[in-house]
Amino acid sequence: MSQLPITSRVKRSPAKSQESGSIDPDKPAKAYFSTPGEDITTTEEVTTRGELTGKKDAKQMSNEAWKKYLANETPEQKAKRTKREVKEGLRTPDKVETKTTVEEGKPTTGSVDLKVAQKSDVMQPWEVARMQRTIKKEQRQIRKSKLKQRPEGTSRSAWRKQVKAEENAAEQQQFAALSKRNEKARASGKRGGSSNVAGFDRDRTVGENTVKRQTEDAKLAQEAKKKENTSNMFKGFVEKASALPMRSDSPAKKALASGFKMNGYGSKK
Repeated sequence: MSQLPITSRVKRSPAKSQESGSIDPDKPAKAYFSTPGEDITTTEEVTTRGELTGKKDAKQMSNEAWKKYLANETPEQKAKRTKREVKEGLRTPDKVETKTTVEEGKPTTGSVDLKVAQKSDVMQPWEVARMQRTIKKEQRQIRKSKLKQRPEGTSRSAWRKQVKAEENAAEQQQFAALSKRNEKARASGKRGGSSNVAGFDRDRTVGENTVKRQTEDAKLAQEAKKKENTSNMFKGFVEKASALPMRSDSPAKKALASGFKMNGYGSKK
């Protein structure tokens, strides 16, 4: 079987010294990508109060009583005064403009597992037989090692039966993989000993990527993890805040009692 191309150059990769920790070259490689978010467009009407025309009426005298009235007038009184001033020509009409605001959508980061076609040589019949013997020999050595690690309270016969079942399952898995490889080789029509027979797709490992690709993917993975941690922290804060006791006269308590939906509290009606 072909070995993964783990070279000394990859082992010295600067990507292994990222903040997230050492990168294991045997881990499956991922490709990270950023998807732009949808822009949010909002419109609102902005009212600009009209300006004074320069004309004066009896009330616009510079006396202390009028200044005191202006300082203490309510919004309703101010609206009535503005309406009167516009009607009498003392102030220009209010200007109503429609303001459009576009908020740029937040991008989201995703990842996908990278695949690569496994390539190998066409095994000759004697190589297939040798591989089968090697598999059985390996599993026998594993079985002997496991038999020496019998847990306390387990009988020898029960433990031997369990270990033998695990050995048979492992052999079956190995033989099935070997059979698939040989089936692919026979379908290629190439003779034994020929090279570059495309096998089944497998996961690409981090060590098969270039140093530049490893470094970029490590940085993107850190950014995605940082966003996830921030989101989880905010979610936990909201959950803790919602679990705090409320006063009977608090606005949130009244909102819950009325069934009003506000900021994640209450129920929908």
